[in-house]
Amino acid sequence: LNQGLCPVDPLKPITLAEWVTLDCELQRKVKRPSTVRENEIAGLQAKRALGGGEDEESAKRGGAVKLKAITTVHVEHIRAWMLDRGVSQATVAKTLRHLRGMFNRAVKHGHLIHNPFSGVDMPKVQGRAKRVFTDEELSAMREACPDVWWEAFVMLGATSGLRFSEMLNTLWRDIDFEGGTITVSGKRGKMQRDAAGRPFPILEWSAKNGRGRSVPLPPETVNVLTRLYAS
Repeated sequence: LNQGLCPVDPLKPITLAEWVTLDCELQRKVKRPSTVRENEIAGLQAKRALGGGEDEESAKRGGAVKLKAITTVHVEHIRAWMLDRGVSQATVAKTLRHLRGMFNRAVKHGHLIHNPFSGVDMPKVQGRAKRVFTDEELSAMREACPDVWWEAFVMLGATSGLRFSEMLNTLWRDIDFEGGTITVSGKRGKMQRDAAGRPFPILEWSAKNGRGRSVPLPPETVNVLTRLYAS
């Protein structure tokens, strides 16, 4: 294509700083604020690395680099720059993953032909062992709960494997008391009324990766949820 064998549209000229700003604006419409913030931080790290320093002038200098001029050599430089400054392997890997996604979207939008992050091996990071509460610790937490709402919250978190945001966005309709399951699903923002007729908002929310799932619950958790529902 680039040798004139087939006509192509010229790449849209854009700098790294311009694309980071534009991409984050686009992602705000479909991603959580925390994810967008992580993209912004990754973009800032890339601009500082390419600018050769941690001050604002360096970020401006690095941000002025044309997106299409960035190669795998620059990617390796970004990684080495962060490691030289004591950034952990886990944070470096996370930053590079965000940047790779950002550049994938640049390809999709016609600003690049090839993603320079595609051919770069991500740093290997050993995951930390997850701490599991003992039965004694779980019992102590339940005893410390001031009411049945907190007891249900503790039991749901301990036995379902749901993420924090998934528990906070659970509605009664998501719980199958007879089947002993809970369904994780996205929510549309709207106003609803409780049993007493009082209005309350349902906030718009989507499950991670846009996919819902059904999770089995042990009888003890279903019993606590049943008590909460009856109250």
